[in-house]
Amino acid sequence: MPRIPEDILTKNPHLDGYVSRIRDIYGEPEFFEDLTLDMKYLESFNIVYPVGNPVYIHAYARSFSERFYNVIEPQIDPEIISRIDAIFARMAASIDAPEDPLLERSNTTSYMDVWEAIRATYVYPLEDLVERLENGDTSFIPGRKRVEAIAYAEV
Repeated sequence: MPRIPEDILTKNPHLDGYVSRIRDIYGEPEFFEDLTLDMKYLESFNIVYPVGNPVYIHAYARSFSERFYNVIEPQIDPEIISRIDAIFARMAASIDAPEDPLLERSNTTSYMDVWEAIRATYVYPLEDLVERLENGDTSFIPGRKRVEAIAYAEV
């Protein structure tokens, strides 16, 4: 039975905590880096697999008719969300809107660009990425270059 590698549990404390909580209920889940098509024919299973760093799925079934899937992802501190919102507000204030919103964007950066960049470069803990943004490092966002540090004035 493939166990979840210790280095993955160390890098993902949310996964480690989840597995610790469910172990007594469902038993030790098997870990699969990749799923295979024949796995859909299993009548019962208890597995964990990655769907994108740092998100995992816990899939378990007692029969063909009872299949359950839980998303395992880190919880983001509300203070971090507030800091990200403040950064986005300051970035939005410095962005010129396109003359015709129906035309393809040229150098305009949207909130979606920022969120997509965060998802693509997310490293646990999120505080590191927020610190990069607060220090003006937006180089990982498509169409953006490093800007001066974003001040904490009230919006």
